Amino acid sequence: MSIYDLRKDYLTEGADSMAFKNITAISLSVMLILPAIANSLSDEDFAPLIASAVEIIDSGTCGENVTWTLDDEGTLVITGNGEIVNYNNYDWGLNVKSVIIKNGVTKLGNGAFSYCTNLESATIADSVTSIGTEAFSYCTSLRSITIPDSVTSIGAEAFTCCAFKSIIIPDSVTSIAEYAFKCCTDLSSITILNPECKINRRDSTICDSFDFSTRKGAYNGTIIGFKSSTAESYANYYGYKFKAIEESSSMIIDRGTCDENLSWTLDYYGTLNISGTGNLKKRSFLDNAKLIEKVVINEGITNIGNRVFDSCVNLKSVIIPDTVTDIGDSAFNSCYSLEFVKIPDSVKEIGEAAFCGCINLKSITIPASVTSIGKSAFASCPIKSITILNPECKIYNSINTLNGIIKSYTGSTAEAYANNFGYEFVALDEVPAEPKYGDVNNDGTISIADAVALQNFLLGRTITLSNWKNADLCKDDHLDAFDMVLMRRLLIEKMN
Repeated sequence: MSIYDLRKDYLTEGADSMAFKNITAISLSVMLILPAIANSLSDEDFAPLIASAVEIIDSGTCGENVTWTLDDEGTLVITGNGEIVNYNNYDWGLNVKSVIIKNGVTKLGNGAFSYCTNLESATIADSVTSIGTEAFSYCTSLRSITIPDSVTSIGAEAFTCCAFKSIIIPDSVTSIAEYAFKCCTDLSSITILNPECKINRRDSTICDSFDFSTRKGAYNGTIIGFKSSTAESYANYYGYKFKAIEESSSMIIDRGTCDENLSWTLDYYGTLNISGTGNLKKRSFLDNAKLIEKVVINEGITNIGNRVFDSCVNLKSVIIPDTVTDIGDSAFNSCYSLEFVKIPDSVKEIGEAAFCGCINLKSITIPASVTSIGKSAFASCPIKSITILNPECKIYNSINTLNGIIKSYTGSTAEAYANNFGYEFVALDEVPAEPKYGDVNNDGTISIADAVALQNFLLGRTITLSNWKNADLCKDDHLDAFDMVLMRRLLIEKMN
């Protein structure tokens, strides 16, 4: 927590809050002025600011009142009013990596982006009402797309052979035509929110495999929708797996218990929420492994057990609370999509192969609280850098324990490990000194002057402290009256 955050929390509670009121008044003025300035500027006004960043390499028209530009980074921007007409041998082809369709465009014509095999993401404005036949067919690299609430129809083969792992069809969509999601081999889940959406009755309208000789499709993923919906009827008709959304604002599709005092829920966004107290050991949510994209572990859970999230291949991010002290063996092994995890200061041990095979994890910081890192903890991770803040952390002596650039303090076990196995090592600044609790003014001694400094800060009479960490006697990253109580107690002890 920053000093500003602490000021915001506590100045309003102090006897003298004028400083906070003045800061708030200034902040409100800025917040009111900036949007007005921004709204008064057009896209043309901003053009000089971004001209130096990218270069337009091609442009043209793709509708009566619709134009397109393509920059040297592969971003295709489509602007105007009306429809993108059916495919007309546009020049963008293989050069496109991302598509941005601006507000005003109403329809994506047939084959508009078909065979753009390097296209990875598409942003569609909420003015678009129709996605035409084969609009994104054979965009074999397309992994990210959000269909806005304005869309009412999805054409035949609109997303054939696309690469996204999950997709949500909003409740505005009333029809999905034949082969719309044919041969989407990575599609682990599709959520259809309109319970009356007309889904073409072919086994390959939604499928992850297709036999071209028999024209038969099959789907091994999960169709998510409401009970008694057309989505459920479609899934049941072809024997596909179906998960029902609970009719509540939380959109829960499954729930259960994973230990005596722990329970979990999974929503249609792919968020697994685990709550309760104690050790997380059981994997009762395993049937939903491919649906899980985010894990939220709530406070109260103390241990992430062995193999708990092993092979949750679509898991992208994990939130771990500061009540967790251990991450078990293979806890996140083979979570191929995992991009982000923050290990809290409470964790002491990282088990064997805990993050093995997390091929999309680019960097990670191991806090000073961690005393040991097990064998192969980060094996098969093409990780760019790993920062280890405990200079005495025990690192298993194997070349596969860590990967990438290793950052730590000079003379640390991490430096010795890097030197031993030939990894690049980057030295951090000198090891930070432990806080000297009570030395608020940072003069090397604890005296009545420190109590006065803390009191003035809490009452809003001063804006900063020389060392707010030294003032956090409760060690909870907050400064309040309880720290003042401990400050006074500390002074009394010194006098005695």
